[in-house]
Amino acid sequence: MPSLKRLLTSILNRSNVVQILGSDHVYPTATGWTPAYISVPGLGDYDIIHVRCVVSGRIDFLTFVRGSRATNYSLTFTETYYSGSTWTYDRMLVQVDWKNNRIGLSALNGEKSNMGIQGIWGTNKR
Repeated sequence: MPSLKRLLTSILNRSNVVQILGSDHVYPTATGWTPAYISVPGLGDYDIIHVRCVVSGRIDFLTFVRGSRATNYSLTFTETYYSGSTWTYDRMLVQVDWKNNRIGLSALNGEKSNMGIQGIWGTNKR
């Protein structure tokens, strides 16, 4: 039976947040529902991935949790704003591919230059 100290140390080691991609802005190069991928070494070592996303000036974190059988997972990030006399929106697709250690990005609506990611962090290391 492990000691309490060893158990707590193990839990804390698994919950550390580790930056696995720097904070340089990465823009999507694809449009539509098929993303273009960038390689992120070590991505598959983590069960929880946090991606800092930027769409039309709005910044937020998307969190991806690997399921028991999931090899990839996709989320979209949308920003709606009033421009001129109409409401419009920009939307980006972000896909985490744990099996191949990569992140996919695609502009679903709006200008690619108005969106992207600024860093990737991992927690719950395997």
